[in-house]
Amino acid sequence: MKTTIIAYPRIGAHRELKRAEEAYFKGIISRQRERMNRSEIVVSREEQDRQRAFAEMVKALPHRPGSYHVVTYGCQMNAHDSEKIAGMLEEMGMVPSERREDADFVIFNTCCVRE
Repeated sequence: MKTTIIAYPRIGAHRELKRAEEAYFKGIISRQRERMNRSEIVVSREEQDRQRAFAEMVKALPHRPGSYHVVTYGCQMNAHDSEKIAGMLEEMGMVPSERREDADFVIFNTCCVRE
């Protein structure tokens, strides 16, 4: 079976990470503010229903990938996002693969630090 790989190349990621670290240690970014920003995200019932319908549509596709593997690079937020991605893929009928070489679908979840 063919393996599909999705990746987004990062240009200057080291420079962006260094700026984020400097900002964090200077107190510009606080963990409390980060938590507050994350808790403000609200998904409407209509959007949730739309996403469930999409997952069911993908699940019904005859040639959809049967297994997936998520490769995570970055902080604990990336690990958390990878868990969310895995849950979405399982809702679409895919099963996790322990090794990416055996997976039909591979996702690389990388960090993107914003200024």
